[in-house]
Amino acid sequence: VVFTNGAIARENGDVYIYYASCDTRMHVATTTVEKLEDYLFHTPKDALRSPDCV
Repeated sequence: VVFTNGAIARENGDVYIYYASCDTRMHVATTTVEKLEDYLFHTPKDALRSPDCV
């Protein structure tokens, strides 16, 4: 289980997404606005079945 705790978008397009994996661990994932937009606009709708989504 992963719990998203927030995100920071920098002026240069970098995005930091903070999340927790349990009660005692915090992590950060890094990406860019460009990559998030590409995923949003070019990834097919989730078929609600793992094999169909990859």
